[in-house]
Parts: sequence; structure tokens; C-alpha cells
Amino acid sequence: MAFGDEILLLRAEIAELRRVIAHTVQIGTVHEVDAKAGTIRLKLGEDANGQPVLGPAIPWAESGGAIKTWLPPKKGQTMLAINPVGAKRQGLAINAAFSDENKQPSEKGDENVVTFGPWNIVLDGETLSIAGPKVKVKGDVEVTGNTDFKDGYVKSNGKHIDDTHGHVTAPPGPPGPPV
Repeated sequence: MAFGDEILLLRAEIAELRRVIAHTVQIGTVHEVDAKAGTIRLKLGEDANGQPVLGPAIPWAESGGAIKTWLPPKKGQTMLAINPVGAKRQGLAINAAFSDENKQPSEKGDENVVTFGPWNIVLDGETLSIAGPKVKVKGDVEVTGNTDFKDGYVKSNGKHIDDTHGHVTAPPGPPGPPV
């Protein structure tokens, strides 16, 4: 092989290595979500006409072991595309960072927080707090310790059993022994 040909070959290899390195890790915002396929397309920039430059459809990272998660990304969310050999179609999207559009849900270092719409779940090491419009529990519930009910009522089989209930036929005075 002639010396000039070797130089051309080396230049081509260098160009290919640059391309692979440039595509190994890319940051972008979620532009499309295909929940059924479990893939997203990231907006990696804009072309000369201001149109979005999109990466290919790639899966986002989830846990698929004994504990499974399903946390579909949302449009505008910042994510990283990790492409191990620079091949974009073999990539995997992972959560990247908060942004002005998607701010962090807490500023406390000792809290773990999950938010979704009107829901807020906080675990601070001593307390698990769940706030949202309605909680449904299917299955048996066992409570060891005290239970305090505030600003509401308690029903069993459609009947109040809290301090708002009364007895039409019960005589005045303290209640008798349980039935």
C-alpha cells in the first residue's frame, strides 16, 4: 500500500472514531414517547431551518428484575442517550437532570420524593407521607401502633363509625359491653 493511501485510510479511521465518540453519549429532551413500544425519541438540536433534529427511537431505562418499574418519560424531560459503540439505534435513554421546565421536587437532602400530577410521596427517614386526591387499598390492612383520623370521617359498610355516629335506640349513659 502506498504511503498516500495509508494516510487516507488513517484519516478515514480518525473520522469514524470521531463520529463514534460524538454519538456515544448525547443529551437531549424527550420529543416523542411511544409507551406501547417502550421507546422515546430525543430532540438533539435543531437544523438550519429551526426544525428539530431527532434521534432514533430507543428504549428508556427501567428496572425489570424482582422489582419492576414503569416510569414513562414526559415530553420536554432531559435525558441522556447512551450508545455503547456509537450506534444510535443500539442506545438506551436514562434520566439526566432537572431543568427550568421540570424542576426538582425538593431541596432537602434527607428526603426521597416522587411526584406525579397532583400526587406527592415523601419518605424522610421517619415518615412516609402520601398526598393526593384519593388512595385505594386492595387487600388486607394491618396496623400496629396508633391511628389518628383528622378532618374527615370513618365508615364501615357505608355507616359512620367515628365520633359523628349515634344510636337511635341506645339508652343514655356509657355504652354497655360489646356484643
